[in-house]
Amino acid sequence: MRAANNFSEHFTGALRFPCVCSLVEIIRRAQSIPMKVLITGSGGQLGHHLQELLKAKRVEYVATDVNELDITDFGAVNELIKKYKPSHVINTAAYNAVDLCEENVAIAFAINAAGPWNLALAARENDCVFVHVSSDFVFDGTKKSPYVETDPPNPQSAYARSKYAGELLVQNAGGKYFILRTAWLYGDEGKNFPTAIIERAHAEEVLSVVEDQVGCPTYAKDLAEAIFALTQTKAYGLYHGVNKGSASWYSFARAILKEVELDATVQTQTAKQYAKGVNRVVAARPAHSELATDKLQKESGYTFRPWQEALHEWAEKKN
Repeated sequence: MRAANNFSEHFTGALRFPCVCSLVEIIRRAQSIPMKVLITGSGGQLGHHLQELLKAKRVEYVATDVNELDITDFGAVNELIKKYKPSHVINTAAYNAVDLCEENVAIAFAINAAGPWNLALAARENDCVFVHVSSDFVFDGTKKSPYVETDPPNPQSAYARSKYAGELLVQNAGGKYFILRTAWLYGDEGKNFPTAIIERAHAEEVLSVVEDQVGCPTYAKDLAEAIFALTQTKAYGLYHGVNKGSASWYSFARAILKEVELDATVQTQTAKQYAKGVNRVVAARPAHSELATDKLQKESGYTFRPWQEALHEWAEKKN
């Protein structure tokens, strides 16, 4: 992908019971705010669930992926938005290969920072609401309680820095925006941690899984619903969007295998042990990145269900 020509110049100066809220209220809000949505990164997990949700709600949308739109090209972004005239632009495109970002820093910043900046600028120019998805990795993981939106970020890896840069650039672009930080995302389509654990359980007698990193497993279907609920408001700003509760990778893996009724032995390992056992660069990850979602619930009326309930629904579709 091509980085925006003026990115470096500007950036250096820039720094189920899926919803327990009232269905009647959601319908009322949906009727009050007409929508036409442009989705970027539509081939990914969240993009898939957003399309399913918008179809169900009979909301007009245009789905684009990397083959249709290079988000690092401002001209292409602006031209497409002018062509389709959406009311909302939802950016789910990202370079999420956390470890590879250490070796491909320029690509990470082009896609995770310059891309959202281009989209935010074009959305502002065309009077669209812009929705951008960020990450729990912007935090260093040293806080022992759930992070809130006002906690200061302290990114520890190239991936995390690129995501935080994207947040700053979206905010500095001005205009109407929602930024949602999420974590440990998985969905019905594509590869993710649950599918990887299931594949490993079929191939390995003993699975070693990291137990000293804790976060919030989040079902992309639920995140899509939270995004939609927020877009029915004008409470623009920064939010956290994750399923309730937290888990270690180890406890998450055990829950996955129990849900799909696979009998496999799972043992714990530390993040350091994992890093020593792989023949590649391993990026730093936050040890504890649980996110609080009180602000999103207050402003949108949407309440995330516990991650265990969300995982159960996901697994039922796989069984």
